[in-house]
Amino acid sequence: FLLGTAVLARDTWIHVTVVYDAALRQQQMYVNGRMDAISTSPIDPYRGVTLGSVATVGRYPNTTSGFFFFDG
Repeated sequence: FLLGTAVLARDTWIHVTVVYDAALRQQQMYVNGRMDAISTSPIDPYRGVTLGSVATVGRYPNTTSGFFFFDG
């Protein structure tokens, strides 16, 4: 789980990149070319074939309904 700290403006193009460093077993997230978050514990690589594996981009918590998702 990797959660960034950047505050994102609505109706604005934003470039988000997540990089996985296999040697360090670490994720790094960049927002508009600047590092925004880095994992603090070892993370196994996402293989995309394990039952139940999930990669979600653009989800944020909502106290009313659980989560909101990026719509656009």
